[in-house]
Amino acid sequence: MKTRYNNIEQIRYDLKVHSLERQIAFEKMKQSGYELKEVVAGPANFVSSVVSHKYVKIIALVRLLRKVF
Repeated sequence: MKTRYNNIEQIRYDLKVHSLERQIAFEKMKQSGYELKEVVAGPANFVSSVVSHKYVKIIALVRLLRKVF
């Protein structure tokens, strides 16, 4: 798409608009990257928090002792 510019101000304005559009696209890309990290890290954090929970360890120990004896 070729645009005919009548003066330098139109060119500057167009460059500023394109620059802002590029910055917005870059910020959206960064945000989607952070969201992806949260989605990937979510289950791992949940599993580690459940395993480290005191009551889960006690229940696992009791079940192990029941199987042994």
